[in-house]
Amino acid sequence: MNVLVIEHDPVARKNLLEELARLSFVGEINCAATESCADEMLSTLAPDVVFLDMQLPDSGGFRLAGRLWKFPIPVIVCTTGFERRLLEALSRHRAEYLVRPFGTQELGYVLTRARRPDPINPAENLKHILDAGGALGFEMQSRLIVSRNGMPMVLETADIAAVRYDRGRIYLWTRDGIFETTRPAGEIWNHAGFSGFQRVYRNGLLSADEKRFGKDLNRARRWLRPSALADFLLNRPSLPSMAGTPRVEDLSQRQG
Repeated sequence: MNVLVIEHDPVARKNLLEELARLSFVGEINCAATESCADEMLSTLAPDVVFLDMQLPDSGGFRLAGRLWKFPIPVIVCTTGFERRLLEALSRHRAEYLVRPFGTQELGYVLTRARRPDPINPAENLKHILDAGGALGFEMQSRLIVSRNGMPMVLETADIAAVRYDRGRIYLWTRDGIFETTRPAGEIWNHAGFSGFQRVYRNGLLSADEKRFGKDLNRARRWLRPSALADFLLNRPSLPSMAGTPRVEDLSQRQG
């Protein structure tokens, strides 16, 4: 198990590194003292667990949590001193966190959760952290937790050009490939960044941002067409109602 410690306080950083060194199942340990150093390390490292200091200067902890994770999402454990508003937000949104000072027993419990009946889901935990940041009023980038080939990832909503609903699942078209999410349709639609979409088929949404996507919107529309035809021929149910969505254009009335 490889661990990255991000902690700006030298005493807290030293204590955490010493406690981790006592755990025989912990392998490589790396550490960063600043937001910029951590971001640079995360561009090349793929830690299993990240201990993230939520009291980094200038809300750096939430900025790091909201980065685009290129590797499989690690288990992020928030660390903090006793700061009531922050702890209430993390607890209310069910994010993993530890309050300093903590010892080997608390670390061992968090790090071995994968072996327990209630393992930590890294993607869900990341979403909880981002939700806590939003609740505290921090400016968070618009992100979605998605998967590709069963691998959870973080996707920036601005990169999504088309959305397709297919019998309970939602697929997202980007220039980098197709992603999937099982989030409720209403939650996805109401997510920040989705206001510029139009419903072009019964179960297909297309971005209206021609400046950003250009000719790629044609590729995204072509991706939507086969499922749109199947929806029409098989009379599949429509995408659940979503506030603010343009009125559905039935495929029989418009062949895109």
